[in-house]
Amino acid sequence: MAQQVDGAAMPLDTEKVGIKGYLAFFLTIIFFSGVFSGSEGWWRVFDFTVLNGSFGHVTGTQTFRGAGGTGAKDGFLFALELAPSVILSLGIIAITDGLGGLRAAAQLLPPLRNPVLGSPGICALALSAR
Repeated sequence: MAQQVDGAAMPLDTEKVGIKGYLAFFLTIIFFSGVFSGSEGWWRVFDFTVLNGSFGHVTGTQTFRGAGGTGAKDGFLFALELAPSVILSLGIIAITDGLGGLRAAAQLLPPLRNPVLGSPGICALALSAR
């Protein structure tokens, strides 16, 4: 029993974050921020909303869901409409994690977050967890 308590009290091993992790974190922040959404040129591809795109329009309605729908059918089509953007964002976050960007976020964000939100350090795990 004493061995378990001693093992639990030891701090977790933190991996050193390289320049690749910090660069991945910085580029992900820029990608989701919308900085390049209004720009003209090839760098528009670095924006989430541009890559996500939009659906075409059904004649006489605003979206492919139509107008005035209610109930489960409309809710299902709304969820279907959200699926591509969720899949794209989770893929980008998985790539960022693979490059070490989330470890960089875990190191960089707590000192910035604590004065602004006043949250304790233990909340960093919940806000920047994988």
